[in-house]
Amino acid sequence: MCRKPVKLFLNVRVSCYTDGRKHICVKLGWGRANNTVSADRSSSSVLGEGEQQPAMRAVSTISQKPGTGRLKCNVDAEFSRSLNVIGVYMFIRDEAGQFVAAKTLRSSPICESGIGEALGLSYTIQWVHELKLTNVDFEMDAKRVVDYYNKVSNDISEFSATIDDCRRRCCYWFENSKTKRAA
Repeated sequence: MCRKPVKLFLNVRVSCYTDGRKHICVKLGWGRANNTVSADRSSSSVLGEGEQQPAMRAVSTISQKPGTGRLKCNVDAEFSRSLNVIGVYMFIRDEAGQFVAAKTLRSSPICESGIGEALGLSYTIQWVHELKLTNVDFEMDAKRVVDYYNKVSNDISEFSATIDDCRRRCCYWFENSKTKRAA
């Protein structure tokens, strides 16, 4: 399986895979609507080698709309130490921003935040597949999950195994986003 990351926007990437049968692109972004991004934040994970970060000051990041004919699924995980649970929130909208579907779930026991966010993405990918949707872009605010998803790593941990499983399932279940490489 070959992995080809493609830069889209400052806060969103598409990862493309070829598994011998089909070509799939999955968009993951960590920008939340109306959050502030500062110029000192590292963007090395979204810029290709040799590319320079655009000059910027504090700006408001607006959640990107999905491409024509595509859906966007926002994913978030919350952690409650007192209840010893993780809550996962999934919300799907169409290209016009209209509600399509939503789901929440709880998982116990609580775990490290990176693993919990990765599990949230895994649960969401499974749910979207069960809905028989294939034209979905995923967006979440878990920078560590997005960065790991978008790079090759030989890490052996529960976190990396969960993200690797997410990649594999996206390869088999979701279709190409038809997004061109940014200049």
